[in-house]
Order: sequence, then C-alpha cells, then structure tokens
Amino acid sequence: MTNEFIVESGGFTFVVPKNHNFKFELLEGQQIIDVAIWSKDNPKKEFLSMGHSLWKNGRFISLGSYLWSDYKKRRVIAKCVDETWFESSNEGWYHHLLQGYCDDEENQGRGSCKTNFLNSIKEFGLGVEHLNDNTINLFEKVMVSGGRNLLFSADSDATKGDQITFQSYIDLLISVSLCPTIHNKTETDSNYNLETKDPDYHYDFIDRVNSIKISVNPNKLPYQVYE
Repeated sequence: MTNEFIVESGGFTFVVPKNHNFKFELLEGQQIIDVAIWSKDNPKKEFLSMGHSLWKNGRFISLGSYLWSDYKKRRVIAKCVDETWFESSNEGWYHHLLQGYCDDEENQGRGSCKTNFLNSIKEFGLGVEHLNDNTINLFEKVMVSGGRNLLFSADSDATKGDQITFQSYIDLLISVSLCPTIHNKTETDSNYNLETKDPDYHYDFIDRVNSIKISVNPNKLPYQVYE
C-alpha cells in the first residue's frame, strides 16, 4: 500500500519502514527541500552521517548514491534508486547534495529550515540537539569551481513533476522542510569564469513555497544488502 503526503509549507516528519521506496515530487514548480534522516529505532544516537557519506560517495547525490550512518557499526541506511535527469547535468551542474540547513539567525528571523525541522520533530521526542549534520538538500543547482572546491549556485531548473526516490535499508524517521530561501543567482553562461566569482553569495527569500508530494510504498524487488 502506498502512503502519500502533501506538504504545502513548513516542515513534516514521517516514518519509512525498511525496504520501502520514498519519493519526493515537486507539485507546482521549483522548490528546495531540506531532508533530515534518523534511524527510527534509535534516532538520538543513529542518523545520517554527512561525514561518512561524503567519504564513501562524495558530496553529490544521484542515482546509485548510498547514504550511511556511523553509530557503532557503519551501515547503509538508504540508496537513491531513481531521479529526474536534468539537462544541465551535462554542463557540470548538480542538483542533490549533502548540505546543512538555513537557520533563523542568518535568515534574519524570517523563517528557516531549522525551525521547520524543530517544529515537526518535537512530537517524536527530538530537539535541536538531534540535528547533527544529518541533512541533504534536494532540487538545488550547484557547481564546483575548478581549483578551490567551492560551490557556486544558480536558480534551480527543477520544474513541476521532477522527483527523486530513495530505498530504505532500515526503518527511518525522516523530516522535510520546504526551504523559504533560494540561493542568489550566479552567472550560468558557459563562458563565465567561475574562478573569479566572489563566493560570498547570499540568500534571497521567495514569496511562497511550492507544495510537494511524498510517496512511501513497499519495494517490489527483494531487499539487497550493500556490499
């Protein structure tokens, strides 16, 4: 049976059983989604490890990428099994990545992903001390500069109907936030010299967030252990 959730604003937390697919789909248009991931059975101690996932996979997330935890025994907790392909990927742009979340201080009190997370996880007994760099960002548009390994962003080219799907390897607790900001646009012309771009870009606020659909359904294929 498929469970579907429509998120129109703020944050939302839900459970994904082991060996289920969970899909994030844009219903109206471009929208950056921040996603925090914990083990359902032990969320205060086991969660997505940004550091270990970075070491095993690199910073960017695409079809075939694994997400890892790092508590007692390092293990895979999810895998990307499907995604919309973006033409801009051929030009070196990435759209999903290991990344932190915005907070109220840097957003000058105008709302943030941190606040959205905290509002939606408190019913599960979690608080600010349980946001442990265990987040990913979806539907962004970033590029790595040639020599300094800095990220540069542009207006995302994600559109209505775009999606990314993961498979759970353990029971998961997942919180999503519809980000109220968008990265300030940087030059995207192919002749632009990213090496000379000032990396100190800022965030702009969007007038309204766009709704998303989350689908959770049993994986039809046999459970595959990571090797």
